[in-house]
Amino acid sequence: MFFSPSPKLLTLFDRILLASIGLGRGKDGGHKQAELFIHNWKKRSLLVRHMIGGGKVFGLSFWPGDPTRLITCGVRHMKFWHCTGTKRNVIHSVPAHFGRKLEGSVSVLDVCYDRAGRAIGASKQGHLLVWVLKPDDTTCMALGKGSVARAHQGAINVLAVVPGGERILSGGADGRVCVWFCDSDVHAPIMPGPVYEAIAFTMAPSVLEASLQSLSVSVSYSPADAKRILIGTRGGNAVAIDLEDGSLVQRKPIMVGHHKGELWGLAAHPSDPAVCATSGDDCTVRLWHTELKSCFAVSKPGVLKTKSRAICYSPGEGEFLAAGLGGIQGRNRDKASGNLVLLDSENLHLLYELNVATDSVSDVSWSLRASMIAVASHDKCIYIVAVEIEPELKLVTRNVLEGHAGDVQHVSFSRDGEWLMSNDIAGDLHFWSTVSGKDASMNIPDSMRKAQWFPNKCPLNWAALGIWPEDANKLDINACETRGDYVNGESNELGGDYIVSADEFGNVKLFNAPVTQWCAPSMVHRGHSAHVTNVCFNADGSKVFSTGGEDRCVFVWAMSQI
Repeated sequence: MFFSPSPKLLTLFDRILLASIGLGRGKDGGHKQAELFIHNWKKRSLLVRHMIGGGKVFGLSFWPGDPTRLITCGVRHMKFWHCTGTKRNVIHSVPAHFGRKLEGSVSVLDVCYDRAGRAIGASKQGHLLVWVLKPDDTTCMALGKGSVARAHQGAINVLAVVPGGERILSGGADGRVCVWFCDSDVHAPIMPGPVYEAIAFTMAPSVLEASLQSLSVSVSYSPADAKRILIGTRGGNAVAIDLEDGSLVQRKPIMVGHHKGELWGLAAHPSDPAVCATSGDDCTVRLWHTELKSCFAVSKPGVLKTKSRAICYSPGEGEFLAAGLGGIQGRNRDKASGNLVLLDSENLHLLYELNVATDSVSDVSWSLRASMIAVASHDKCIYIVAVEIEPELKLVTRNVLEGHAGDVQHVSFSRDGEWLMSNDIAGDLHFWSTVSGKDASMNIPDSMRKAQWFPNKCPLNWAALGIWPEDANKLDINACETRGDYVNGESNELGGDYIVSADEFGNVKLFNAPVTQWCAPSMVHRGHSAHVTNVCFNADGSKVFSTGGEDRCVFVWAMSQI
């Protein structure tokens, strides 16, 4: 999406416009094609809707000072658009010329404008391409000699303009920021300037993860008029460097995060309300201070041999972290899938690793009263692992619980550690004796019906039946947890008062507990860009932590107004 510039002396477009790119169906109802939308966002009305054509479209931008003209760019695509009215048939486009050598092979990932009013395109092939814009003409000719060949070793992902337009910044997949000087003469070439190795500031172990995804130029008045380049990378890092010399503005990155795949593993610290831990497909465990909004510890490369989508703290003071490994099921899974890793929760050092399951681990839960960890796996089994301290720290598999018809998704211990509750992908809920390992689902003791769970996080448990929407699929709700059964690790005699859930539709929902009514009312909160993979309450129940799968973000939700 892109906002139009402030118009002057315009009648038809004398308003603030919002342009966006979406996917629509082809005329035959077949594959999706890109469409251009122009909205009057103040009146919430659609002014223009026009099919762009085949190929992926990555970006768009209005011409400087003229909201009636804009540019789209993408895979072997760059077009100049002119709007002459608000109907569908009064928008015209002219394809950009790339020259004989580049025609039909160039993908443009971003576009900006220099001080001469020229359009600068960033190509996937690492070139800067220059076009002279002619508002009084329908043709836009490429400036061949002004094109800059091989600005980066790899794709140029993003462009940014320094205020005034005399300098342009390019950020590439090679982890570099290049500065380019522009003249006011439309026929003058763009001259190369300093090159900053941004990869050195990203804390990423490889060039791929340090690939630049966003650039912005800010002006700070302390010190006076000092300009900074804000850099966002594919590795989930954000850093600020000085525009003039490329030096770091501050020692640590402004932001760090999980850098690839999806984020599923989430655990709240049992005694510190501000701390939580995450584990992801990037093979790292990270510790977060939610009050400071910072990541203060990251596991070193090699500590996790593969993806991790399940993590939990030891009860009490949270001395240990247990992480289950694996993210891909079936034949393509990594050899380390199914392993259980024990970490020091302060420095994330590896303490012990045990091969437990034969397939990826989906959930781990630590017993409150006994040194036991329940490991749920995609091999349809649950493994009871003992944590032995003396004579030396180690993990030992004590029991294997078999009986689920599908992949086991969630496990929860009773507060006394004598019972285990679990649910699977088939929609079955099971209860197990941790002593005998027997499935008690067919003959549940009356005493267990009043059992308190630590934590209660099975979406199919009796107190959470109403969190499921009508006609819901068994995979629509990814996680849930009940607040109130425990506060700072201590029993709450009143039981749970709220249930929070995370679903495939990007929702974090809050329910009054217990939720025995089907399709019960809830407070719905949105913020994640895609499916929400996990959710939990913090140690004192004042906040909710949630993780997004594809957006790889940790959200913090306050309960203060409840």
